[in-house]
Amino acid sequence: MKRVHVAQAVGAVALVVTAAVVAAKAGSGGGGSNYPGNCQYDWQTAADGSRCGARSAESRPGGY
Repeated sequence: MKRVHVAQAVGAVALVVTAAVVAAKAGSGGGGSNYPGNCQYDWQTAADGSRCGARSAESRPGGY
């Protein structure tokens, strides 16, 4: 029975850590710069709701 509780605790900690990382990325814009658009980084979301991916500034020469 205790193994189940340990597994649940480990899972809960993992979820909290993941949520904190995602919130930090979303809140900071990934670096605190004043990038004018939605797609500075690959992992961000474009205005249409899709992932930026290869359309992001970091994927382009010069960054824009």
